[in-house]
Amino acid sequence: MPYVEVDVDVDEFYDRLSIRERDELIDLLKEDGHLEAKKLVVAGEEDLEELMKGNLLDIEWAQMITKINGARYRLSFEQNQVLIDLAKSL
Repeated sequence: MPYVEVDVDVDEFYDRLSIRERDELIDLLKEDGHLEAKKLVVAGEEDLEELMKGNLLDIEWAQMITKINGARYRLSFEQNQVLIDLAKSL
């Protein structure tokens, strides 16, 4: 059986993935335990429903954090740095 070696740039591979494929990749990384150590926060709809029982500010905060969390792989370097700097300042 012939052996074929292919050099794949990870950035190029990732950039060509669809949103569905990225979600699938994230699920695979979770299953392998690679994201567990990073303390990936996932707020599901049931979590949001529970938070919706709070006051308006709590609801808006939960929606904002969930939106940021869902888009964290699409953040620019600058956006990511703003969040890191904010977290460090607390």
